[in-house]
Amino acid sequence: MRHNREHCFAVVELDEDDPAAVFPRALVLPALWAELGASKLPSGLDCFCLDAALMCEVATVKTWLELLPRTAGPTSRDRLDVDGAYGGEPELEVPNAIRSIEFFWRRRLRVDPGWAVHGPAWSNRVNRAKRRAFKMIQQAMELEPT
Repeated sequence: MRHNREHCFAVVELDEDDPAAVFPRALVLPALWAELGASKLPSGLDCFCLDAALMCEVATVKTWLELLPRTAGPTSRDRLDVDGAYGGEPELEVPNAIRSIEFFWRRRLRVDPGWAVHGPAWSNRVNRAKRRAFKMIQQAMELEPT
């Protein structure tokens, strides 16, 4: 099961400190979703990357997606591509991709000058986004026919 973009829009946080918070949610999230190409990403990873893009910019998250490990399977088909071509076991690939994006996201936040003030709140936000992403993966696996 793929979560639709409206579901992701409902769970992604727009904090008061976000630059995007000055714009209506209905304008910001669809534009970021389209620019990120999130509809091509597996469920869970799409919302996680959308949340990261709100804090760290779409271009940065796209770069992180390009840096994901590409060695999950014996062929190039068995990996997650930035353009959305995906052919692997979701329970193996997507969690690893989320952990990699999380690593980049946390590193990016720690070098931000606002870390001294906002660090704990930002870290908690990453934790919540990660929990939501893993919950989406679990739900998608439970709904798949066996």
